[in-house]
Amino acid sequence: MTDELRPPEGTEDALMHWLDHNGQPVVAQYTSFPEWGVYGKWYSPAEAYERGLRYHAPARPDDATERARLEAENARLREALEKARDQFAFYAEHHNAKGATEKATSNQQFVDMCREALRHDPR
Repeated sequence: MTDELRPPEGTEDALMHWLDHNGQPVVAQYTSFPEWGVYGKWYSPAEAYERGLRYHAPARPDDATERARLEAENARLREALEKARDQFAFYAEHHNAKGATEKATSNQQFVDMCREALRHDPR
């Protein structure tokens, strides 16, 4: 039994890990300082243990919770890109109609950039 919270021996620096905090799962980052980043604060291994945190397992991107978070973030970013694309397209058309070809061209470049980013859909 130890009075410190540490990941398995040989764990790489700055990886995420699942911890248990009074029966609730918590994702935390461990650094070689050594410190745990939990709830936006940093704790030494002894402080983390005193606060009731216990080690569970490394967090992997294929964990269902992490995958769901990444999919939600992907959807949010795609929606922002689509809105940006549409707004730049509106301005490109607007400036083109007014004969402001330099502004229209600049806005069209942003439309094209957004389209290219949206073309790569990992879903």
